[in-house]
Amino acid sequence: WGNINPSVFHTGWHGVWRKLEICEEVSIVSQKHHSEQLMRIQLIVVCLFLSVFSELVAQNVLTGACNMPLAGDSICRQQIAYFPPGGYGVEQVWDFSGIEFMDDSQNIVFRCDTDATVLYAFEPERLFKYQMNRDSLLLMGQETALQVISYQPALTMLPLPCMYGDHTLQPFQGKGSYCLKYLLESNGTIETEADAMGLICLSDEDTLRNVLRVHQILSSAIRQYLPDDTVIDLQNTKQRIEEHYLWYARGYRYPVFETESITIFNNMNPVSCQQRAYCTLPSEQLHLRDSINQQILTADSLEHIRSMQPPIIHYSVAKEGNDLILHYSLDADATINLLVCDKMGMVYRRECFTNVAGCTESYHVNCCGLKQGTYVLYLNVNGQIFNEKIEF
Repeated sequence: WGNINPSVFHTGWHGVWRKLEICEEVSIVSQKHHSEQLMRIQLIVVCLFLSVFSELVAQNVLTGACNMPLAGDSICRQQIAYFPPGGYGVEQVWDFSGIEFMDDSQNIVFRCDTDATVLYAFEPERLFKYQMNRDSLLLMGQETALQVISYQPALTMLPLPCMYGDHTLQPFQGKGSYCLKYLLESNGTIETEADAMGLICLSDEDTLRNVLRVHQILSSAIRQYLPDDTVIDLQNTKQRIEEHYLWYARGYRYPVFETESITIFNNMNPVSCQQRAYCTLPSEQLHLRDSINQQILTADSLEHIRSMQPPIIHYSVAKEGNDLILHYSLDADATINLLVCDKMGMVYRRECFTNVAGCTESYHVNCCGLKQGTYVLYLNVNGQIFNEKIEF
């Protein structure tokens, strides 16, 4: 962590560390009691530790080993029609099965310098320069045909490790040139938050689980001036606000979906706004020589999980008026979490119920008030995940 700027703060781990502090406090108290009380307290400590461990395992935690760009990689980023990013929070369901592909695509190539200390990302019209740091993705500068800018300190584009709830805020300053004539200054802040987690539906048969969404806002004031200017002309100061959403799926190094909105202001008056969306689908990342993520995909694959653990629920879905009816039977005692979501992950119905092995039941979900359209029925049955598309 020594290379991270002190102004960058991680907050997502505080709850986990607090649980570990509780475990330590309980352990200290246990030394003052008899052996029977000691055993009880040790059991409490074990339970708390397991609860912490289960929180970490259940989430998609971004790490340097799994999510830092690698020198030698080449990925194709396909432009798609822009879409609103949807809500935030846990248990989100994003239905991207109907995405509209555009004609434009970008090949991004990653190369490192001879000392392996700087990573370059070559895009068709832009070059990004990153510091090789296993803790975070640090942007040192960027170049286009007309503009060159360097940042001090380097911008923390992705703080690592990163898990749901993590939040960072960093001020920055950039200096460079424009058209080899004007000097360029950029001052502002970059704010990053892992604000949502859930699953992505790509098609009826293809679902990405353990998806973490990262929301980033970069706000800056940009000034261009001649080298001999001595007075700042506020009329030549522009403001720029960039908002990015990036969806990271466990087992894939690069975001599978991303959106960006860039608004330019001239003396606080908006003059332009551009919105774009891109995808780098799993099929475009499987060719990478990425043994770490390949091992994760193998371990997490639905076929592998189901071969190790056969489904404990057998179900069908029907509609009757405004009711959605889940007919099911169970092979084991189970807790069933049911969600009805739209394609952007907005949860309209949330139900939780339990039943015993051998039962055959029907559960009615009142969907009165839902607009006509396509929804996703999401089932979590003792950790086994199932989903169906439904039409109203």
